Amino acid sequence: MSKKNFETLEDVPILLPEPQCVLHKDENKWMTSQGVLPVPLDGCIAMLSKDSKHVHIDVPSTNWDSATTYLKVEVRKLLTEEEKMKIEEPLSTEEKNDKRKEGEKEEGEEEEEEEEEDEEEEKKWRNDKKEMVTKFEKLSDDDFEIWLLKQSKWKNDVTKKNIPSICAAIEAFVIYRSADRLAVQVIVDEKPTKIIMRNLTFEELFRQIYNNLEWKCLREMSDKDQKLELADSNDEIIKSDEMVRREFENNEPLFKVLWSPIRIGKIKIIKNALVIMIAINVENFRQLFEQNLGYEFVCNTNFKMNKEDVKEFLIELITSRELVKNKQKYDALIVIVSGHGDKEDVLITSDGKKTQINSIRTLFDCDRMSSFQNFPKIFFID
Repeated sequence: MSKKNFETLEDVPILLPEPQCVLHKDENKWMTSQGVLPVPLDGCIAMLSKDSKHVHIDVPSTNWDSATTYLKVEVRKLLTEEEKMKIEEPLSTEEKNDKRKEGEKEEGEEEEEEEEEDEEEEKKWRNDKKEMVTKFEKLSDDDFEIWLLKQSKWKNDVTKKNIPSICAAIEAFVIYRSADRLAVQVIVDEKPTKIIMRNLTFEELFRQIYNNLEWKCLREMSDKDQKLELADSNDEIIKSDEMVRREFENNEPLFKVLWSPIRIGKIKIIKNALVIMIAINVENFRQLFEQNLGYEFVCNTNFKMNKEDVKEFLIELITSRELVKNKQKYDALIVIVSGHGDKEDVLITSDGKKTQINSIRTLFDCDRMSSFQNFPKIFFID
């Protein structure tokens, strides 16, 4: 069958068959289905499927009144001479070698171009890294975030949620680069540990020490209401960046972690306390309260006191200092009893008699001395 035997009826392909072959045309391509008809037939009609993959053939019998035969076969395209020329013949060994060498040459040139591009990218990356690391080291965390989001060349590419990961990466690089220069030993509960600082500031020192604390230390801080303080190698409390830098001037900088109680509630500063002492040796107490703190210090002059002497000393002191109305405007009362005693919470006087400690304490309770009701009263019994 030739191409001229191909006809259409209202754009529907109609093929006039010849033995062993069916042809049709689709998108300017001749297509064939071979071996579909066993013998030449007249009056055969074939239709191409919508997907152009099959041909539906209706073969009527010689007797038009009888039933017809239906066939469905796949189709394939017929190549033009030009398309056939495009099919390459197998290459010889020499041609294969030449082609391989040509490909290697082109690949080598491409690799050189890629290496040059990589070098330029690496150079640019090093410059960018240097700028970012410099800003990271010089600026505080808040200022670095502002610079990165609003002033840097990456401001349009970086968001606030990227900041933590960026800072962590830069910090890791800084630590790796300057591990020896900023390494410092810290004593925590008499146990030495090593930390790495990214800059010489009090904030950085405190933060790195806190991050390296063991869980038991953090738990004790909470349970015991303690706070962390830092001291240098001379046991001086660190309070500034200058003190941190000064410690690093030593060949082996050393810091110590101290635990201090947290003050809860109101704090009252005592400025005008009355200190009453009954004791044999009073010099150490006198130096502490009178000379160091500036409090009024009153003690017995006769170190051999019997039971009546103790009572008389206290009553006379209450009267002479007008403690009932607190005319001297004392803001605290401190009573120290230091002498011989026993397990019954008593003071044994020089005559061998016993004076109950509680009898001394009740002389200054709120019922007898309401003027001291809202003031601290401290009793030391030794």
